[in-house]
Amino acid sequence: MPVYPSSDDEFPIHLDENKTVIVKFYSDWSGTCKLLLPKYIELSEEEKYDHITFFDMNIDENPMTKRKLDITSLPAVGLFKKGQTVKLETLVTDEELMNLVEAFDKEYN
Repeated sequence: MPVYPSSDDEFPIHLDENKTVIVKFYSDWSGTCKLLLPKYIELSEEEKYDHITFFDMNIDENPMTKRKLDITSLPAVGLFKKGQTVKLETLVTDEELMNLVEAFDKEYN
């Protein structure tokens, strides 16, 4: 599946409409965010993760969600199950992202 964009207004709706959600919170100015994007897209397209809906959100354009989730470092990845936050973690490498998605899938699938 593709990575879908989200916004402050749509975010609660996305969490309500999708059972298992991963959101990458990013900023256009962050080089690390740009470096993680290809791996994030690759993971979203893997068949074994078809039951997870992947979103991304530019936190500079969506300050309400940034404040609500207390996002202070980027890139951050939020894991949500049935509308509830399971984990919010700041990542730096592709390996960290892969491990986070794999662990989330194993525990909450």
